[in-house]
Amino acid sequence: MGLGAEKKQGQEASPSERERKWEVWRTIEAGGKSVQVLKRELEQKGIFFHKYALKMMQRKDFVTLTSPEQISLVRLRVSDLGFSLPPTVAQIYQKARELSLDLCPPEVGPELRLKYDGQPGESLYVGMEQIGVPDEEYFNQPDPLVFVLERDKYNRKSDGIQLIGLFLSSSMHMQLGDEFVFRLRK
Repeated sequence: MGLGAEKKQGQEASPSERERKWEVWRTIEAGGKSVQVLKRELEQKGIFFHKYALKMMQRKDFVTLTSPEQISLVRLRVSDLGFSLPPTVAQIYQKARELSLDLCPPEVGPELRLKYDGQPGESLYVGMEQIGVPDEEYFNQPDPLVFVLERDKYNRKSDGIQLIGLFLSSSMHMQLGDEFVFRLRK
């Protein structure tokens, strides 16, 4: 499933790679809901959400789509983008864009968490613009966070289903087996 693993790290995608047809993993409806409605739906479903996930949803950068929209999602491992060495988040996002994938709107995190019930024990990063959230406990500078869907088999609360807000700076290196979801370009 990988693309051109023999290419050098950071090399631009070839025309044939850019024309690749990605398999849609899931299509979800997002949009037309306020932050309060999303939060209430997560609570009603008994989903644990980390305090930073909630803080992300309360930031001005968390803008929901005004009307409902069907969003086709592609799920992939970092290595599926053609990397043979652990790339930075910025390199992953750049390569995804070159290969006709877009970053997800922020609300994909909570919406996907509501709809992805059968998640096995794993972490799934939402490919999205990071949302800056100040960490009052340590620094007053905003930390760049993204949504991560997890199922922690050791967390008995909510069957381990969680929505996390996780620090993920553009310069951080990710492992080749880390999994992301991106939006399929229309």
